[in-house]
Amino acid sequence: MKRMKMVARTLILMTICLMLCGIPVSAASKTVAKIGSKSYTSLQKALDAVQNGQTIKLQKNVKIAKDEYAYTSAKKFTLDLNGYKIKGNVDQYTTYYVNGNAYRSGFLNISIGANVTIKNGTVTAGVLCNSGAKLTIASGVYKESIENRGTTIIKKGTFIGSVRNGLFESDLLTGTTVKAKMTIKGGTFQSYVSNYDPSVMTIAGGTFQYSVSNSGTMVINKGTFTQVSNYGKLTINKGTFSSFWNNGGAVTINYGVFKGDTADAYSTAIYNRYEDATMKIKDAKVTAQISNSQSAKLVITGGTFSADDKSAVIWNTSATLSIKGGTFTYTGSGTYNYAVMAGNLWDSSDTGKVTISGGTFKVTSSGAGLRVNGGTVTVKGGTFYGNGEDYGAIDVYTSSSALKFKNATLYSTSTIHKSICYWFA
Repeated sequence: MKRMKMVARTLILMTICLMLCGIPVSAASKTVAKIGSKSYTSLQKALDAVQNGQTIKLQKNVKIAKDEYAYTSAKKFTLDLNGYKIKGNVDQYTTYYVNGNAYRSGFLNISIGANVTIKNGTVTAGVLCNSGAKLTIASGVYKESIENRGTTIIKKGTFIGSVRNGLFESDLLTGTTVKAKMTIKGGTFQSYVSNYDPSVMTIAGGTFQYSVSNSGTMVINKGTFTQVSNYGKLTINKGTFSSFWNNGGAVTINYGVFKGDTADAYSTAIYNRYEDATMKIKDAKVTAQISNSQSAKLVITGGTFSADDKSAVIWNTSATLSIKGGTFTYTGSGTYNYAVMAGNLWDSSDTGKVTISGGTFKVTSSGAGLRVNGGTVTVKGGTFYGNGEDYGAIDVYTSSSALKFKNATLYSTSTIHKSICYWFA
């Protein structure tokens, strides 16, 4: 009897197994994305079907192959990654042109007329926003490049790949540019952020761990920056900068904090250089040297400027410098212990021009407010301090004709030198 029961149980189990083997795979297991309650078996099918105001919600990780591309329709919708990944095998050099769109292989491509918001997941494919399209990145992790030819808003996220506004990889071969618009409100950026002429970029927040480069028009309202390089038109209203380079562009600084590289004894916070370079500093807090050189033009009307160890606060060589206000303090005890250095050391051929009509120039240990090495320096106003027996308030180390002194307030603690000390007169 027991044996018959065991045989019966075995037969029942076998029957159940056979029935299960005969059941087809459920539709749920094939579902890649949903729009409302409707399921889709590929991301592209969902992108084709989505309508204005709808949300595509991923149900699993998806992959865009190297020889394929995903593209949107001209609709306004949200792509909710739902914690999943869009994986891509990015081909940096293959671009397809379809109905005016540039579609990159291995990319998620935002088509002309589309208005897409992406959030809540990881994208290891690149993302390309075409001219006439709008992309909003609300959140997420992006491991390949973000390339904008239309309008892109970045609210927050982590960006491991580069971010380009106005140019993408294929354009590097042809030199083609477009007038794109990008606004960055926040996020962490671990690679290049580039704005190309004639595009416009506004940065209102974020942490930029690598270089930010501008050859178009850029406005910085807030953010923390490791390095900024400018070749175009840049306005800074606020922000914290470790290293700033103006390489022939036009810069207006309304306010900013410029620290320089604290690990470098000769740290320079701001470089202004090359013939077409112009810079206006209206207010700033600068705690490392400013270098103005190579025919550049710099105008300072206010701010607090200091430098320590071996760097003068401002060093002007073969360039034009105008100081109308501000406080300049050398706080170190190194080799170049001056608030302002005019001209190259021991080089009378320096062609720089410095005009000082206001400001306070001082040192906290031994040194002088101004040292003239070469070029032409005109002093029309300001207050200069010299500290120590070997320094005047102004020290001239070249021909006495290099200094044109008209008016200023001078203080010196030296008992052996005058307030203006001509060392080689």
